[in-house]
Amino acid sequence: MFDLLLLPFKILGFLLFLPFRILGFVIFFPLKLALFVLAVVLMAFMIPVAIVLLPIALLFVPILVLVGAFKLATGC
Repeated sequence: MFDLLLLPFKILGFLLFLPFRILGFVIFFPLKLALFVLAVVLMAFMIPVAIVLLPIALLFVPILVLVGAFKLATGC
């Protein structure tokens, strides 16, 4: 019963804020779409870079660990 009493105010509030919701959608949807496209393009560029750099990193990490262990062991 109490919910039915609030229904006209809910409808009025919805209608009052509808232009702002539409304006927000019109402004922010293209911005969100552009950011999504930018993220996809950057990811597409980063995948080949990661494929090239990952084996190099995997080669250097054990070498750096061994050098660090040697320095710790010898005190140099």
